[in-house]
Amino acid sequence: MHFFILLLGLIFSIPAFAVVQTDLRTFGKDAPVQLYVFTSLTCPHCAGFHEKILPALKKEYADTGMAQITIVNMLTNPNGLTAAQTMRCLRPEIADKLEHELYAEQAKWMYQNTKQANKKIAEYASHVGMTQKQFNQCQANKDLKKMVIEQQANLARLYGITATPTLVMRQGTEVHKWSGASESLLDELKEVLQ
Repeated sequence: MHFFILLLGLIFSIPAFAVVQTDLRTFGKDAPVQLYVFTSLTCPHCAGFHEKILPALKKEYADTGMAQITIVNMLTNPNGLTAAQTMRCLRPEIADKLEHELYAEQAKWMYQNTKQANKKIAEYASHVGMTQKQFNQCQANKDLKKMVIEQQANLARLYGITATPTLVMRQGTEVHKWSGASESLLDELKEVLQ
């Protein structure tokens, strides 16, 4: 009986929500085709891409094993960095939920001063279970901040990214690139992959 009580005590003392440093979010397993979605949490066109095009890409390519999709958050201002860094402190499935809210509420935080934006982003993060303490710890992580900045800069340089949203398809040495949030890019991608 004492063992059972001890076991229950241990189970319930483990935090249900733990902040973890994660890498770039990837959907789908290793595949011969890599799709990189260069997007910015502070870009209104990217919000449209996130709502209309990304779900179709996931369904058509990641879910079928045809391609692996990697999200690269491009940084255009300090508020975008705070949002991107917050997402990197969450497990990918929780980060997806936060991303939906950040895009849906974009106008309420992206134009604010840094202090007000941080408060709003922390509020949205609390909706997916992140405490204020965890948010503060995440933002204080200088190594993570450096990694977020360097990864997006290196990938942007590698693929010549000058605008968001941009979709890059890589298959072996073949690379194709589309910019904008037009749904026609889905047809263009399909043509290239046939």
